Amino acid sequence: MSYKISYPAAAGPPKVTQHCSAFLSSRFGIPCAAAEPDPACSNVALTLPSGESFHSTDINVARCLAREASAVAAEGGLYGTDALTASAVDSWIDFSRDKIGSSLPPSGDVLSRLNAHLSERTFLVGHALTIADITAFTALGGPPSPTFLEPFPHVLRWWENICVELLGQSAAPAVRDPTAAAANPVSGVGGEVGNGNGNGNGNGGGEVGASTNFIKQIVAADIEKGVHKEVVTRFPPEPNGFLHIGHAKSICLNFGLPQAFGGRCHLRFDDTNPTKEEQRYIDAIEEDVRWLGFDWGEHLYHASDYFEQLFEWAVLLIKRGYAYVDDSTNEEMRAMRGDITKPGQDSPYRNRSVEENLDLFMRMKAGEFDEGKCVLRAKIDMASGNMNMRDPAIYRILKQSHPRTGDKWCVYPMYDFAHGQSDSVEKITHSICTLEFELHRPLYDWLQEKLDIFRVRQIEFARLNMTYMMTSKRKLLALVQEGRVSGWDDPRMSTLSGVRRRGYPPAAIRNFCEKIGVAKRDNLIHIEQLENCVREEMHVTCERRNAVLVPLKLVITNFPEGLVEEVDAPNHPEDPDTGTRKLSFARELYIERDDFMEQPSARFFRLAPGREVRLKCAYWIKATDVIKDGNTGEIVAVHCTYDPQTKGGEAPPDGRKVKGTLHWVSAHDAKKAEFRLYDRLFAKPDPEEDVPEGGDWRDNLNPESLKVVHGLTEPSLATAKPGDAFQFERVGFFAADPDTATAGMPVFNRTVTLLADKGMTDEVDPVKEARRLAQEKAAAERQRVKEERERKKAEKERKKALAGAAANGSRAADSSGPVNGANGLAGGG
Repeated sequence: MSYKISYPAAAGPPKVTQHCSAFLSSRFGIPCAAAEPDPACSNVALTLPSGESFHSTDINVARCLAREASAVAAEGGLYGTDALTASAVDSWIDFSRDKIGSSLPPSGDVLSRLNAHLSERTFLVGHALTIADITAFTALGGPPSPTFLEPFPHVLRWWENICVELLGQSAAPAVRDPTAAAANPVSGVGGEVGNGNGNGNGNGGGEVGASTNFIKQIVAADIEKGVHKEVVTRFPPEPNGFLHIGHAKSICLNFGLPQAFGGRCHLRFDDTNPTKEEQRYIDAIEEDVRWLGFDWGEHLYHASDYFEQLFEWAVLLIKRGYAYVDDSTNEEMRAMRGDITKPGQDSPYRNRSVEENLDLFMRMKAGEFDEGKCVLRAKIDMASGNMNMRDPAIYRILKQSHPRTGDKWCVYPMYDFAHGQSDSVEKITHSICTLEFELHRPLYDWLQEKLDIFRVRQIEFARLNMTYMMTSKRKLLALVQEGRVSGWDDPRMSTLSGVRRRGYPPAAIRNFCEKIGVAKRDNLIHIEQLENCVREEMHVTCERRNAVLVPLKLVITNFPEGLVEEVDAPNHPEDPDTGTRKLSFARELYIERDDFMEQPSARFFRLAPGREVRLKCAYWIKATDVIKDGNTGEIVAVHCTYDPQTKGGEAPPDGRKVKGTLHWVSAHDAKKAEFRLYDRLFAKPDPEEDVPEGGDWRDNLNPESLKVVHGLTEPSLATAKPGDAFQFERVGFFAADPDTATAGMPVFNRTVTLLADKGMTDEVDPVKEARRLAQEKAAAERQRVKEERERKKAEKERKKALAGAAANGSRAADSSGPVNGANGLAGGG
């Protein structure tokens, strides 16, 4: 059953409720049907899955829907996770209704208050979209963006971000992508690249709807206008560390756009800082890009390939009066730079002659000066409001050997100089960068203009920020150096080598990047979205196997000793083409220790004394006796009987039923294995922000992020090779670790838990159970309100009856005798 929304046809669709239902459906999987007009409605109506309904205004119905969903949606859905957040959300809803929506455009005071509040915030409340944002966004109107927001930059930034979150598009009109249907599906961006709210269609080669991402709109427009005949992009990592999950988004976007529109993507290493670059990083980056499913073909480049050309262009800037050599120290340049409240001061060396600058620059190249003695600066505007335009350094002295050019150079271009000019050399059509380069774009454009070279369009998009993950290279390096993880490829790390070792399939990461889409403003993506993509992919591709992590012995007392019987088990129950495998059923077996409870709770449906359960693909068994250690009281074995008429797990002829199904391994041929149960590396959703007082981000490390256990597997897993992935029945998705080759037994990393639960999944689905309990709680509250209303109604009628009786008594007293006493009671006989 789903939530249903109806409204009076004459009133038009309820926009706030529509936005809420669409977002809850796409982001959290809560079933919400599209709003429909209903002639019988006099107001907006929300019908719950239970069949009960709530009728009120658009905003009140949206509130009801959001509250209903908050019980089951991750991070509280649209209402936050605590009462304080919910109260703040309600306060901003009232503000939007009373101050913003009362008249358009809102007053300057209202927008100024909103602008001040959003100056350091992405959302009105907390770190994620809430119904407060939806209500305010709807009240302001659009898209396109209202012109009255232009004087309020923080409100406009917020409005554009919410537009992407809700509608999956930028404020600009959508442009049809004429070639996406022919996209290569391996890119993860064929068809719709995604819509920024976690609901990209992205099947590869799919139809492009109105909600395509804004970068694709720009590229499609350039192709339609004939600005470019083909699309040429590049992925330009600096080889000073390992790629992480955030880079995957950039890789998928840069390689995916040319596949969708026709063209190519270059892999270019920005190797302009020899002090930090190593060949091992270059090798790792190439491996990561290939692992994700992309190939640069012949187009592998390095910024160092262009050192000669870049130097010549620096000389050209000097000759044209656009660059000068500055002898100021770092401290002096910092002092003269000014800040955002005051302009900078010209360097005393700014007006050197062209001849003097050329001479000094050539002497810099020849190695005459020590490091830090001087730099080459672009001559732009020391009073610019953009700090990056205040005569930035474009060349510095570094007397370091370069991995590719050796000791040929002792001057190296700064990133801002090498980046744009390398793009120009390679005839890149669209330079796709993360949002931190937005303020660098004026310098990017200025340099290409002054050099009069091929002009490239730089476009910025929001970097990938995820809950429970960290992508700062500096902090990832600290984790490695401090021994808090085993290395860059530790399966808990956000590095691509780490998630690869953990067992994440590359197709799942491509699908994830497609689903989250491309936004213009930073937001925080829930890690559950990535984990769900991993589950979806592994559910389809992984064969099933049996593994018992914490074994408990079963003895089938009525099964013949020494007999071993083979039973057939499907490799994949949804893919018959994968065939079957043989499992050995014998008198002694092992099940998970958690699958037996001597005194079971009401919701425990697995093995217990006197209870019958199904052994998957084998027989039904019943527990008859419990064997315990005489000293500790610990259960060491459970004696059972089996029903020979239930082979293959089939129901017996007498129609008995069981609720529990267990996986197992045979003591006859089970193999020992190590299981590394990985969880999230950090215990807080935002480990860099939610820091305890007096502490730092390290205090948010999860002490339970790794648990190692030793158990048993079916014999087929003994030959698993590193990287082989499986679904262990009722346990989770696992992949063989590289340590398998040297550990003397298979080593399996838990990639993700099963969708429904972190443990055995034959009990109640916790998501469904939470939804059921929330519905029961809501129903109980409605019943309480109903009873209270009926009680008040009965009390009102009682008082009315008493008042009527008193009036009748008064009239009788008037006709039969005087009133007795001051209390006005009718006199008696």
